[in-house]
Formats: sequence, C-alpha cells, structure tokens
Amino acid sequence: MLVFAEFRTDRTAGAPAQDLYCIVYFWCLRIIKLWEERVMRIVFVFFIAIALVACATTEKGSGAPQRWEIPLNDEEKLHIADVAEEGQLLYRKDQYAARATRLLLDAVDLADYPDFVGWVGYGDERTYIVSFYERTDDEVTLVADVHFSVDGTSRVEPNPGRAIGENEFSMLMARIVALEEGSNSCSNRFNTVVMPSRDDDDTWMVYVLAATTDPNAIVVGGHSRVRVAKVTAEVLDVERMSHSCLTLDKSEMERRGSEGALVFVTHHATPMPVPVHPFLSLLHRQPIIVLSERGRWSVEGSRISLL
Repeated sequence: MLVFAEFRTDRTAGAPAQDLYCIVYFWCLRIIKLWEERVMRIVFVFFIAIALVACATTEKGSGAPQRWEIPLNDEEKLHIADVAEEGQLLYRKDQYAARATRLLLDAVDLADYPDFVGWVGYGDERTYIVSFYERTDDEVTLVADVHFSVDGTSRVEPNPGRAIGENEFSMLMARIVALEEGSNSCSNRFNTVVMPSRDDDDTWMVYVLAATTDPNAIVVGGHSRVRVAKVTAEVLDVERMSHSCLTLDKSEMERRGSEGALVFVTHHATPMPVPVHPFLSLLHRQPIIVLSERGRWSVEGSRISLL
C-alpha cells in the first residue's frame, strides 16, 4: 500500500512554492502510473525469484541429501506395498457396500426398519455378501443379505431368516463403536469398512470415511481408522488420517480447464501416504500427488511411487 503525504511550502519564503508544488504533484502522478503499469509486476517477479532461490537454498544449500532424495529402503517399500494393497481392498469393499445399498433400497423400504443400524461386508474370491441389520435393546436381526458372485451377478435376499454368525456379529459391533469414535465435524455422513488388522488377529481395523452426496466433491480430509478388539468390541486406538477437513471441488477444476489434471494434497498425519490416498484415486479415477514428510508421491489408483 502506498501512503502519500502532502508537504506544503511557505509561499512567503521567497521560493517559487507554487511551481515546486506542481512539480511534486506531477511526479507523484508519474510514480502512481509507473506503479500501476510496471512496478507492481517487477516487484511480484522479484519476490517470486527470491522465494525460488530460498527453496533451492533450503533443499540443496547444505550439501546433504534431503529425506525425499533418499531411495526407499526395503522396509519402506514393503510398507508402501501394504498401503497400496489395503487402499485397493478398501475401495473394493466400499464399492460393494455402495452397490448393495442401491439394490437394497430398490427391494426394501427402510421405513419398515426403524432400528436400522448399518451393514458389514465379507466373503471370498468366489462370492461377496453385504449384510444389513437392525438393532434393538434386546437383539440384532437381519434386514437383508445382498450376494455378489464372481460372474458379476447379484441378488437381494430380504429377511434371510438365518442366524448371525459370531464373526459377522463381531464385525457389526466393531462398526458401531468405531463410527462413534471415528466420526468428526468434517462431515455429517460417514461410511465404514471393516477389515482384519494386518498385524493382529485379535482386532478389526475399521475405516471411518467422511462421505458426501456431492459427485463433484473429493473428500480428502476427515477420515479415520479405528482398531477394535474382536471379542470385547473395545476401541483400542483411533488414528486420524488427516489434519484438516479438506474437500476439493471437481467442478471448479473443470471450469478452469483442469479436467484430468493432477490433484496435489499435503499430508502431515504420517510420513508416507495412507490407504485413503489410493482409495480416493480409485474412487475418482484421478491421479493424486501427495506431499509428505518422507517425500513427494505419485498415487495412480493402487500404484504408489516416490517422485
């Protein structure tokens, strides 16, 4: 911001005060015009250059390699492979749940089930089942099973009349307690995916995913994963997978002509990407560049690589 002060001269002092005033006024106008036309752009470029030099100096000035310049060791490679695999599984199970929900709503009126409490998904390579439940103070009962076969067919079985398996019941209880602990103010809608913990046979890992009904929204922040004991349904750990509620607008990107462009996100919760990143890339069919403590990562579907 420019601040102009008017300096008045004494007309009785013998100097041509009026002429001096005109000269000062003329040069002020010239300065304003130069500022508007050129100086602002020059100053802007100057500061951009300083910023770039500062970044280069920070990264390379010490001569020591930065952490992101160091290749991944075997342990880190294994970790990233696990993240990619879990992100792909997370996407697969979430898509089954979404498809099952649509099929259920076509076949069943949920208004008939006021105590509806959610779903869990389970299966093997040949078939996958998403089961929906309601829960009263006394018991948990089945609303429907939705079956998916390896050949791509599906069917809805309302009120299947079967007993709820012990493992299935454990998953449902884990979902219920994880949803209570993992929800946050980033969204008023959350989906869950329950899967076995990779490093502990006695616990479930429940992903609590911030969701939206807006097809143009990429919900980057607000996701959690909750570790729950299988037998007691006790919450053992809650991990926030982001430090913000970031949501990106795909329609705004398209409006600016950025369709198909890369999405850049910063990630401070962990040194490396988490399964939510490949999940989001698969969900939105969108490459994502993740900037984290350990490096700059390219996430394209289930492929994660250090740039």
